[in-house]
Formats: sequence, structure tokens, C-alpha cells
Amino acid sequence: MGLRLSEGLNLTVHDIDSLQMQVHVRDVKGGKDRLVPMPARTLFALRNYWKIHRHERLIFTAKGSA
Repeated sequence: MGLRLSEGLNLTVHDIDSLQMQVHVRDVKGGKDRLVPMPARTLFALRNYWKIHRHERLIFTAKGSA
């Protein structure tokens, strides 16, 4: 998908646009936002991950956070 680790860790549930099949990456290098195309396989993997590790806002949470 082409994300830096820090960009991926800061993704929120609202950054995923499953209709347009893209991810809104906020405040990246240079303080800009960008839209990244998302393969269907990645969306499928993210949905399966979120079913197990549900968080109201973040996709990836730090170990032990709620």
C-alpha cells in the first residue's frame, strides 16, 4: 500500500474509505495529507483484524491500551 510505519500506526477507523478503496493518510511528510489506493485484499485483512482488535477510533493500538 505504500505507508510509512508511523503513518500506518496513526490510522483511524475514519481514514479507511471502503467505497473509494483508499486510505486518507493525515499529516505526512511535509505536513500534508494524501490519499493512498487500497487493494481489496488489504481491506479484507483490515476488516478481519478490526473484528478481533476492536477500538472505537484507532485501527492499530499500542499493546495494553484500550
